[in-house]
Amino acid sequence: MVSSERNGNQASSSGDITWDRIWKLNVPLKVRVFWWRVIDGYLPTNQELHRRHVEQLARCETCGAADESIRHVMLECTMARMFWWQTKELTDVKMPNLCPSTWAKDIIDPAVVCPKEASLFLRGMWSIWHSRNRRKHGEDVVLVQLQQIRSTSGWRAPSSEVMKCNVDARFHPDELVAAAGVVIRGEHGQMIGGKSKWYASVPNALMAEALACRDGLLFAQSRGVVNLWLETDCQVLVRLWEDRVKQRSEVSFILREMAELSASFVSLTLSFAN
Repeated sequence: MVSSERNGNQASSSGDITWDRIWKLNVPLKVRVFWWRVIDGYLPTNQELHRRHVEQLARCETCGAADESIRHVMLECTMARMFWWQTKELTDVKMPNLCPSTWAKDIIDPAVVCPKEASLFLRGMWSIWHSRNRRKHGEDVVLVQLQQIRSTSGWRAPSSEVMKCNVDARFHPDELVAAAGVVIRGEHGQMIGGKSKWYASVPNALMAEALACRDGLLFAQSRGVVNLWLETDCQVLVRLWEDRVKQRSEVSFILREMAELSASFVSLTLSFAN
């Protein structure tokens, strides 16, 4: 009986410490409640719904991983990895290596992560979770737009019959990974749709930019765009596209795929965003 009471008191004390750490973080109440649910494992991931016999498969619908756990959604999925990579690029704050079994508590432990960074991480994970839910319900979600295509500042508008697709890529040479971003806008700058994608084993920045342009064509095609103005900040790629019949470069196979995709548009212009 004494042992049982002692264990109960220890569990209560642990819970109090955890909630106290969450409460002290500079985040909205909804994020605090969200993180308490993360720690208790109360988020309806596909892995959890499969365990309850609600979903037939436990896989991640975003990247195809076999088990969509809470940790997978927040840290391991391609969308999450891209989010944290771009967060590091913009803020110089890097997600630390966290123990797989205690990561949710470790991230709010000031001995592991400083409170300022923990607040940033929890806000980011709240955004990742809700973006995941919106994608699951069929919405087009741009979780993190790349810095160069965020704003319409200095943006050149298309004519009324043309949709404009701005693309950009970020290449990380140390890890040979890249993120490609696509945004389609109308003549008044209104956003029609967007997407972002993570790529592994990318050899260089030119390849990343080529993949981004190819993704722009694929996305515009999927949205039923007829007349497209595709704009990239990679002048080398534009020149290779203009000389695509004769050129022999490492991105030739992507340019050939782009040429095949171009047949699905009434008009297509690829230009340099200067």
